[in-house]
Amino acid sequence: MKVNQKYIADLLKVSRVTVTKALQDHPDIAISTRKKVKDLAQELGTFQI
Repeated sequence: MKVNQKYIADLLKVSRVTVTKALQDHPDIAISTRKKVKDLAQELGTFQI
């Protein structure tokens, strides 16, 4: 299984753009969504945050 931003987006039912922006702490993305994305990314061992 390849873990990437698309995979995270599919699991969380958000767009890949949302995942990208969340990982970059973009202000357009709600804090709660950023936290969900970052927590899952870290849990999957994909990104060091």
